[in-house]
Amino acid sequence: RTLSVCRCSTGTFVSIKEERMENALDYLAQTYKEASEAHSAYELAKEESKSIFATIVGHADGTGAERECFSYEHKRYIKAKKIEFELLTAWNTIKNRRSKASILIEVFRTQEASRRKGNIT
Repeated sequence: RTLSVCRCSTGTFVSIKEERMENALDYLAQTYKEASEAHSAYELAKEESKSIFATIVGHADGTGAERECFSYEHKRYIKAKKIEFELLTAWNTIKNRRSKASILIEVFRTQEASRRKGNIT
């Protein structure tokens, strides 16, 4: 188990073990490139969606509102937005997992500082 129960002056709390903190550090070290690539892929897909939309609007007939409606419903634009959404989901998943790892590390550091001060046992 990577958590244990500790006692402190204000009551009981769950403690993070060193192994869990080390796993979090390893995760951050191993996923920095994946995170960067996922973010770049999402940003590229977002720009691609805008470009496709602008191209469709530019080639459509009718009033501005009609051309815009046509563009939003165009299968190329819908496909681009679907890809953009999938890449955003992938990026957010990695980002959230990395945030969780960072939080675990910070909590462990705080916990160890408190332990050194004698505030927890």
